[in-house]
Amino acid sequence: MPEKKKILLIDAMNIIFRAYYAFIKNPLRNSKGENTSALYGFTNMVLKLLDEEKPDYVAVVFDSPTPTFRKQLYPEYKANREEPPDELVQQIPKVQHLCDILALPRIEQEGLEADDCIATLADEAEKRGFEVSIASSDKDLYQLVDKNTHLITTKKGINDIIKIDVDGVIEKLGVKPEQVTDFLALTGDKSDNIPGVKGIGEKTAANLLNAYNNLDYIIENIDKIEPKTVANKIKDDMDNLLISRELVKLKYDLPIRDEFNRFRPSEADEKEVKRFLQDMEFTSLLDRFIKPREHKKLEYKEIGLKDVLNKITKGDWAIEVEDGYIALSGLGESYIVNVCPDDIGEALKSILKANANISGHNLKKIYKKYPSLTDSNIRFFMDIELGAYLITPEGVSYGLESIYFREFGERLDDYTGQPELFIEKESLIKNIVSRAGAIFRLIKPIKDKLDSAGLTGVLKDIEMPLTPVLARMENRGVLIDSGILADLSKSVQTKIEEMEERIYSEVGERFNIASPKQLSKILFDKLGLPTQRKTKTGYSTDSEVLETLSKMHPVPRMIIEHRTLSKMKSTYIDALPTYINKDTGRIHTTFLQTSTSTGRLSSRDPNLQNIPIRTEIGSQIRQAFIAPDDRLLLSADYSQIELRILAHMSGDENLIEAFKRNEDIHTRTAKEIFPGAEIDGELRRRAKAVNFGLIYGKTPHGLSQELGISHEEASEYIEKYFSRFPAVREFMDTLIKSAHEKGYAETMFGRRRYLPELKSENATIRSSAERAALNMPIQGTAADIMKMVMIEIEKTLSKTEYGFMILTIHDELLFEVMENKIEEVKDLVKDKMEGIIKLAMPVVVDIGWGKNWLEAH
Repeated sequence: MPEKKKILLIDAMNIIFRAYYAFIKNPLRNSKGENTSALYGFTNMVLKLLDEEKPDYVAVVFDSPTPTFRKQLYPEYKANREEPPDELVQQIPKVQHLCDILALPRIEQEGLEADDCIATLADEAEKRGFEVSIASSDKDLYQLVDKNTHLITTKKGINDIIKIDVDGVIEKLGVKPEQVTDFLALTGDKSDNIPGVKGIGEKTAANLLNAYNNLDYIIENIDKIEPKTVANKIKDDMDNLLISRELVKLKYDLPIRDEFNRFRPSEADEKEVKRFLQDMEFTSLLDRFIKPREHKKLEYKEIGLKDVLNKITKGDWAIEVEDGYIALSGLGESYIVNVCPDDIGEALKSILKANANISGHNLKKIYKKYPSLTDSNIRFFMDIELGAYLITPEGVSYGLESIYFREFGERLDDYTGQPELFIEKESLIKNIVSRAGAIFRLIKPIKDKLDSAGLTGVLKDIEMPLTPVLARMENRGVLIDSGILADLSKSVQTKIEEMEERIYSEVGERFNIASPKQLSKILFDKLGLPTQRKTKTGYSTDSEVLETLSKMHPVPRMIIEHRTLSKMKSTYIDALPTYINKDTGRIHTTFLQTSTSTGRLSSRDPNLQNIPIRTEIGSQIRQAFIAPDDRLLLSADYSQIELRILAHMSGDENLIEAFKRNEDIHTRTAKEIFPGAEIDGELRRRAKAVNFGLIYGKTPHGLSQELGISHEEASEYIEKYFSRFPAVREFMDTLIKSAHEKGYAETMFGRRRYLPELKSENATIRSSAERAALNMPIQGTAADIMKMVMIEIEKTLSKTEYGFMILTIHDELLFEVMENKIEEVKDLVKDKMEGIIKLAMPVVVDIGWGKNWLEAH
């Protein structure tokens, strides 16, 4: 018996939306800053489906933007739906272009929905004896499932594909596919604004249909239906039920059956597809279109250290160090240096003393493995990773493979596991030589781009000298008292449990506080609080919503406190001990130089940047960071450095004078905003929110949310601020204008952040980019200052045995210092931090010390 032919029907908008929101917390962006989440998700899904399903026919079905017959039948249909984000809409033409170059037939019928096109084509395919696969998560399409038709969707995200057959529909909805129309008519659909029958949910609808088979029988025998309460609900809402059934019913009679044969795909234009994937920077998807090729024959020699030093006397050279091997690559020649693994550190010193310009990638890795290099004044010429980061400081990978692909559209050769390389050593060597060659090829284009953008100084004077400093700090680590954290964990768990009991008592029942769905029912159904914002899965219960609701009822405030306690416990109190190195008793965090668009450092494994300072629990966590015997921890924290930078860059005399007189700047601002008022803690808090809010480009809406005041009050505060500090407003206007003209914002030292979103047609996206244009010059300048001072302090302190730097957290540096040298180190640190830059007012540093971080801060 011949195998059935297959047709694949792709619900394009369903996949596009699903992919876009799968990455909503961490959107995918290319090097131009463009959001590519929906496009990547769609491309990945379609390529996977074509590969796994191997269909004979394909139709990519799009919704029509024009009103459908359902809208005419019921004007409220889909009335609740917000306009899709501009960043999503902008990706749809690219999806359509992708379909065209993949030679996938697409269809869009004016005035008709994709579901109806899919229903008609599925029905026609079945009549022709086809097996039908429908790529969609839309439960309306469950109506089409039978022995020959199934749905394909993803369980989570965009990768875990599952098939839904007849049993799958029954498992998900509790009814058979032929009952789905009646099921949806009864339950309605909030997302499409289909009313259904008020008070009938999915469980009740399934029970009804399992008992009475179909809606026609239920309506005709409504007086016999049990339970009576449900029958009465149907009677009372009969009009909505009947209109709902018409709305959910799919159409099978569209005039597209005669077009069926056009849905046989032709050959994809592989050259165009490859170019498209390169342009979109979908590196991981390119393998499907790059045919296996023979590896380039690598020309290299294995020579001794003395011989290689005679070779690298001038020009550019690239180095790669891995697993005890050193590879060097120059113009037309490559070498593997034969050195005993124990002597690699000294060999690297000798290589770096040569007159050649030696570049590498991720040099911190080398500094950490060979610490003696950090003691030397000899430095590498360029770190390709840092150079690529400065050129494109947002949203891309800085791995060597990714940089190489973005620059040349080619993949690095990988010799691992090649049949001819049966000796592991040879495979490893070839990979190292290949990587050194790639680094060498990248030197000129990266250098040219840095020079063209005026970023060479940032690389040479800030980023590269900082790398060995960070390597040393990571190797040193910070000492942790795990006993303090263990006791704190028990204490916080008790508080969490007490808070849970208070919540249960207040609402009158137990529920899963961590479940947004259950919490939503408690807040909006049981407590009757007003819904705020709708998400894809229901009504939002995020922190902003809870803050608003907390003004109306005590439970939301309790939920906020419960979440705070739970997060502190899981993220810090219980997690920190798992990072303690058994040999050193210390935590060795990893500092990231390439993770933020402003130049700020961050850290991971663990992230120590966000430990709260001003909460009781945050203070107790800091108490667990301790100094060993005979040593103290010294904390040095810049005082309001970002506001001082704002005053300096704007040239506002009132702000500068306030700093020069050493006034409390938040109290001064409060006096300006609230003239004649007695400035208490609350007014100072509001003034502080205005001061820092303006740095971060906060709008009146954002300020009103933070302070719990009206939009009008927030606008008034901002206007009063600008009337007292007029040069600040002028400066901010100039920043935005400059960013629009140049396409980027920059720091006092020339670091740039490109902002392509400034050209967006969407006002929300454009406003967000303008806020970034305000924030980046200030926050980025503060980051540059902190990096420069770290370099200077390390340069001096490393010549002594008094102590060393162990942590950097935003505007604060933490040192471990000999107890009897605390005064010397304090003076050194204060002198360097306050003298690193001359502003229009003094730079002030607050310094403290103690046996733990809490005492020091």
